[in-house]
Amino acid sequence: MEKVPSLAIILAGGEGTRLRPLTEDTPKPLIPVRNKPVLAYIIEELEREGISDVLISIGYKGEKIINFINSLGNHPNIKISYIMEEKALGTGGALRFAISKARKDYEDVFVINGDDLFTLDLASMYALHKREGAFATLAVKQVQDISGYGVLEIKGNKITKFIEKPDTSLMQDKSGTINIGKYIFSREALDSLPYLEKFPLEKGFLEGAVSDKKIIAFESKGKWMPIDTHERYKNVIEFWE
Repeated sequence: MEKVPSLAIILAGGEGTRLRPLTEDTPKPLIPVRNKPVLAYIIEELEREGISDVLISIGYKGEKIINFINSLGNHPNIKISYIMEEKALGTGGALRFAISKARKDYEDVFVINGDDLFTLDLASMYALHKREGAFATLAVKQVQDISGYGVLEIKGNKITKFIEKPDTSLMQDKSGTINIGKYIFSREALDSLPYLEKFPLEKGFLEGAVSDKKIIAFESKGKWMPIDTHERYKNVIEFWE
């Protein structure tokens, strides 16, 4: 068995509306952190983790991401390619479109969002995925404040429920476990994606599968910092190392 999935798909087509005006001329994956685009950090992490093939699904300001990819030069240990979404497809639609264009010899695929910085023990996550015979495995984290996030209900290591973003204004304990947008999908899961043009990955697919499929939580001990709001971007600029 491979130590990690050979293929990773980066979902990088979103408009980043909550980060405007930063994203008016720059796609969110190219926003700089210490003079280096977010996407560069992501590719470096995938290469460190042993991923050999990366497919980037692009849309908004996609030509700028293409120019960035072309500027990377030779990466002998990793193949980087891209596909262009002609229209916004949502995370689920983008994944289904990417899979339709990807090479067909994959068994499991690592799927990530293109708008955060992270480190991840992917080999351990993949070992859990295979050991459990999982339909899908999600990297999760315990956070002190779940404001703005959906929350997971987990029994043992099995995800049993996806909970909408709660109103935390009256909650004393705001801690909880969240999905951090790092997935390993089995071939069965990818073949089960709905034939819809546009749908969100979590609400449009995983929520419907959780009752009768084994969706496993992998608690990541690595770093994770999202860049989806101005406040979180400011935190990344200040604290990412």
